[in-house]
This record gives sequence, C-alpha cells and structure tokens, in this order.
Amino acid sequence: MTAYTTITEKGQITLPVEMRHALNLTPGKKLQINFDGDTISISKPADIKDVRRILQEEMSKMGTTEIKTQNGDGWTAHVTETFGKTI
Repeated sequence: MTAYTTITEKGQITLPVEMRHALNLTPGKKLQINFDGDTISISKPADIKDVRRILQEEMSKMGTTEIKTQNGDGWTAHVTETFGKTI
C-alpha cells in the first residue's frame, strides 16, 4: 500500500487511516523510524509479548528454560539478529 502525506510546519505527518487500521496503531503507540540515504521507513516494532513468547519457544527447543540469561550468553545477539535490535 502506498500513500502520500504532507509535512506540517512542525515537521509532523499523518499516517493514513487505512495504514493505521491495518497495523492496529492507536494513539500513544510507538513507531520505529529508520533513515538510510534518502529513504525514511516507518515500521511497527515487535510487541514485547511476542518477543517473550518467541524467546520462550526457542529456550524450550534448546532445553534452556531453567537457565537464567546473562550478558554474553548469546541471547542478546539472537534477539538483535531476529528483530534487528536489542529489546
């Protein structure tokens, strides 16, 4: 879906209602904004509940559900690789 919007004097833009509904965006929700060269992309970040569920599933598969995570154990790298950032 492609849409056009106008930047206000305050630098604000309005996301079209169709896009807000498609992504279930409501007032107060956070968005991720990325800048690369002459391109700006806006995306809905992963929901923390989904991230926790996915990590729990991964831990179950690996048999590590009883192990406490700590710095340097690889989970930070896994989350960064999977979601593009550390949550």
